[in-house]
Amino acid sequence: MENNGKELMSLEIEQMLDLQEQINQRVHPQWREQSFPWYRAIWTECAEMIDQFGWKWWKKQNADWDQLQLELIDIWHFGLSDILQNIEDAKDSRESIAYHLAESYLNRPPLVDSTPEQFRQTIESFTTDILTTKKFCVTRFYQLMALANLPMQVLFVQYVGKNALNHFRQNHGYQSGEYAKQWQNREDNEHLGDILHQISESDITIANLYDAVYALLLERYNKLVIEPKMIS
Repeated sequence: MENNGKELMSLEIEQMLDLQEQINQRVHPQWREQSFPWYRAIWTECAEMIDQFGWKWWKKQNADWDQLQLELIDIWHFGLSDILQNIEDAKDSRESIAYHLAESYLNRPPLVDSTPEQFRQTIESFTTDILTTKKFCVTRFYQLMALANLPMQVLFVQYVGKNALNHFRQNHGYQSGEYAKQWQNREDNEHLGDILHQISESDITIANLYDAVYALLLERYNKLVIEPKMIS
């Protein structure tokens, strides 16, 4: 990839870092001082991920790649939080971190083995590393991305979408218990998937992707949840 490709990726990662900072502050204004156990959130997502992939030898299982990629997106949220936890809250620092993360992605080792067992073992190695160091390992995460066929551009779009949904949940009473994930018998994650598919076929730019997703979430939520309540 040419240098302008690296610069674009750096901008996307920096935007993700900024969005993660915002959602963390939304959950708790002094989130850094709370020392939340990001590593614990990550390894529990790993358990869900290997379940989505399948590991039971006594029954037939097919990998659910869509759900598996969503688990990786959730892990990325927590991984970015761990990275942000350990840098100064300054724009220049996030720019530097974004550039480093882009460079690491572009220079990652080529994928040698992509067998099902290799994927399971990579999840376990990533989990072991998390439990041992209690730190997010970017290199191993990039290996999982490759094995799950999740390129950075797709991760960016899905991350921004899930971040918008996380903000939406918070703004509609997620912490207080007022918010319900089910919108007419479908989970909000599924509605998000519809919206991201809709956006992929339109002229949405990096700069306004978040706003577009949030606006479509609000429109669908009002139609499926709020308006039926008002009628009843």
